[in-house]
Amino acid sequence: MNIRQFADRERVKQFSMWINWTEVFKDQGYHDVALREPTQWQEIHRWCEQQFGQDHYVWAGYRFWFEREQDAILFALRWN
Repeated sequence: MNIRQFADRERVKQFSMWINWTEVFKDQGYHDVALREPTQWQEIHRWCEQQFGQDHYVWAGYRFWFEREQDAILFALRWN
């Protein structure tokens, strides 16, 4: 199961307006990068889809989550 499928499953399973994504994703061993001042949302998502594929990253607020640590590092080097 990829990270997008996992997030979708958690949304249905928890059936709540508020999910502590940091806790949920960290418990599963996913890797995160918190952006300082994201201003180019469309460009960021387009880049992520090209680099990792749309099913291999997710975001919650200013925090992006990745399946692989090396993807989080590459993202941080590019966007932070």
